[in-house]
Amino acid sequence: MKFLLAAAAIVLPIASHAGPKLIDVVGLIPGVSDAQQVRQASAQPTSTDDGVFLEIGGIKIPCITDFLNGRLAAMTCFTGSSGSSKYTRESNQQVFEELVAGWTRKFGVPDKTERQKVRTRAGVEYEQLSVSWMDASGNRLEIANMMQSVTQGLISIRSADALRKEALEEGQRNAAKKF
Repeated sequence: MKFLLAAAAIVLPIASHAGPKLIDVVGLIPGVSDAQQVRQASAQPTSTDDGVFLEIGGIKIPCITDFLNGRLAAMTCFTGSSGSSKYTRESNQQVFEELVAGWTRKFGVPDKTERQKVRTRAGVEYEQLSVSWMDASGNRLEIANMMQSVTQGLISIRSADALRKEALEEGQRNAAKKF
């Protein structure tokens, strides 16, 4: 029995986090990279301070950034008809498949995969897929093949600090609700 407890004490801390040690997308690390590093990673100049075009997996993708204490807190990138269609021929589904394959090679099997049936107004049914990785620091990378429409996809990168801040703000909003 003592041997089993000792073995469990050794294995449990190792098994507590199976995801990547550190999430980085084209060298950008949530909670670490600053605005200068984000601008340097941009595939082309943009007209706004909070927007960049990143070349991820050979695909130019428009992204919006947000900083917390001077560090990259959040980055939201758009694929498909509203996003990268001006810069690439790939559909949001093709971008999703390409990036999931690349990030799975880089980070390992996603920590979470969600599948949901969605239906258009015309009644056509699709499968919405979302996969995510969480690193040892609590930073999260998520990609969805469809968001808001069947022709638009989304990539979301959030630092651990941004996730904590978002959870705190949501808790405060929920606590302030009066019924």
